[in-house]
Amino acid sequence: MQSKTVGHVWNQQAGVSPCIQCATNYQHPTLNKTKRSIYPHWVLDYNFSKSDLYKVATTAGRWKTRQAKIAHLYPPNTPYWEKPIRKSMWVNSAWVIFSGGDISGLQKLIEEENYARFVDSNGIIGQILLNAANIGHTKGENGFWEAQSILCDLISRLLKSDWLEKETYRIRIDDAAETTDIVSETDNYFRAHLSERVTLKDIARHLHVSPSTLSHTYKRLTSQSPMSKMIELRIGLAKNLLLRGQRLKNIAQQTGFSDEYHLSKTFKRVEGKSPKQFTASRFH
Repeated sequence: MQSKTVGHVWNQQAGVSPCIQCATNYQHPTLNKTKRSIYPHWVLDYNFSKSDLYKVATTAGRWKTRQAKIAHLYPPNTPYWEKPIRKSMWVNSAWVIFSGGDISGLQKLIEEENYARFVDSNGIIGQILLNAANIGHTKGENGFWEAQSILCDLISRLLKSDWLEKETYRIRIDDAAETTDIVSETDNYFRAHLSERVTLKDIARHLHVSPSTLSHTYKRLTSQSPMSKMIELRIGLAKNLLLRGQRLKNIAQQTGFSDEYHLSKTFKRVEGKSPKQFTASRFH
């Protein structure tokens, strides 16, 4: 499979700011060398898959892992480096280069580390970048204003993103998608970690949201807190295991409780009876 580049470099438009300069989608095998990049304009760079390590001039030489579905925003004249993790890997990336990011208010997003990264779990930014590259490829100069409107949409989404930590933000999703994602992904995380110690921060980190956002959103949508749901699922599993005749000590280990006493106390609070009373009531 050969490298493939789709996109266009537009002629500069006088008096337009912010203004898109270039939109590109690049598919290629891993380069077996470290690549240094620096541009005189703003760059929004995106990887569709985990592909390499990176560092920015302000990170004092620290290499960081470039995860999938992460967009990086670099201001003008900011050098950054990319280094492949392994050979024989196919990489798909996309980017836009534009002027006027400071006029748009993007400067405030990069004050921490002189660049910003945006978690795009649902691929919203990735799809928008692909659309811009395809418009450039098919329409060339005639697609400028259509691509320009896409740039404005991108900037708007970056400015409305939720801050997570340091230079990291999360791209917001629509309310309907938020309902599906926050609740279903939280519940799926619970079911996959019923035997482990889980905190609200653990779940929030997994979903790329703040703990307060997770707590408020989940409760608004389900009328119960995330941790109450976790207890509910654990007690449900404990009841199932009790009816199978398993020992309380083993059940505590499988349901994330510190010991038998902790399990029994929580079980009685939730069910109104002890594990022993629950089992007796089901077999008599």
